[in-house]
Amino acid sequence: MPIGEVEIILDSTIHYTVTDAGGGNTILQPRERLDYSRPTEDTRWVVTLQYTGGAWLREQQLRTTFDDRDRIIRELKVLWSDTLHTWVPDQQLFRYPRGASPTVVDSLHLEIYQPSEDAWRAETSIWNTFDTSGHVQQTVSRTWVGDEHVWFTDYYGYDERGDNHEIHTYVQQDTGLLWVNYTQQTFEDHRLVTYTLSQVQAAALLPLQRIQYNYTASGQADTTVTSRWDPNNDSWIMNHRVTYEYGPNDLQTDTYEEYYIHQVHPDQPDISTWRHYQYLEGTPFLEREDLYRFDSLVNGYRREEHTRHYYRNTTTGVVSRGQHALPLATWPNPATSWVAFRLPEAARVWVTDPLGRVVLTYAAGAGESRLELNALPPGVYRLMAWAPNRMYHAVIYKRDYP
Repeated sequence: MPIGEVEIILDSTIHYTVTDAGGGNTILQPRERLDYSRPTEDTRWVVTLQYTGGAWLREQQLRTTFDDRDRIIRELKVLWSDTLHTWVPDQQLFRYPRGASPTVVDSLHLEIYQPSEDAWRAETSIWNTFDTSGHVQQTVSRTWVGDEHVWFTDYYGYDERGDNHEIHTYVQQDTGLLWVNYTQQTFEDHRLVTYTLSQVQAAALLPLQRIQYNYTASGQADTTVTSRWDPNNDSWIMNHRVTYEYGPNDLQTDTYEEYYIHQVHPDQPDISTWRHYQYLEGTPFLEREDLYRFDSLVNGYRREEHTRHYYRNTTTGVVSRGQHALPLATWPNPATSWVAFRLPEAARVWVTDPLGRVVLTYAAGAGESRLELNALPPGVYRLMAWAPNRMYHAVIYKRDYP
């Protein structure tokens, strides 16, 4: 990924488990490693290795293929066989982009390899249809449950501002479509603020889950609160809360998560975790991550995991240390199907997924742009835009429908 005339390439990621060494000391025990490579211009490979018995052992490989517009069109997952001493197929996902769109797809198809038949079996397929304004109007999905296909259909509704404020979900039966779920979404300035999922029972709506989103002044995620419906008390009960903190240039520095499971003390979480992030100096590239868990015995956080990202061309002084990323406001964020941003000048846009893989890149003009997310799985994505003399950065939180 270029910064000026320099290309920063993610080389590997190593996950460590923090082990107690006694005397208040800890050691880092390697657990998992991801190696990234680019065999050809249109392919990216990620090899996953597990640290066992003092050695790194191959586990799986993800091979991603791009088209001539740098859009993902195929992801092939293969597993390492110690018996055969080679890679064997596991599953593959095909994406069919819509027109020249960098992210919108007409359809997705997941296939699972059947070793006994030496053949691929269609597992899940998704087809989108669009209205004249380009909004997704209907999604039809087919998936295997046991030995039978199950069909679902989602119908999307939009308000006068173009925000997707409702989704009706149906399941196909012999007698026709059965309405099973209803999703309501409310927006402020095109930012998603409330997501509510209800189950349809005897033509009545039974609330199931609600997610509330709050944002910082720059449009980044501030807090996200997930609640479940308690029919006994006819009220919402919080069961998960995430709080985000940011540093210079609006780069995320910390994430705090609280899980309320048993509800013995509703105001006290059963599990609390804290993630701390550090970046390569002068860049928005993540270098270190630490996961801590709250320990009530010591009334503080204990570090449990450490992650280190290694890059090529970054340890020899070739990175422009003085060039910092300017924050780029995005909305809605967290997002489900799309996110918008506004560039003050024309720039080259890059989006990377949680593993650091480039999932799309394209040239964007000055002004407002819209990034379609329907083809991307849930996770934390990083958007970076390079102009001739500066770069811009934003973190995008993609959420899926429960």
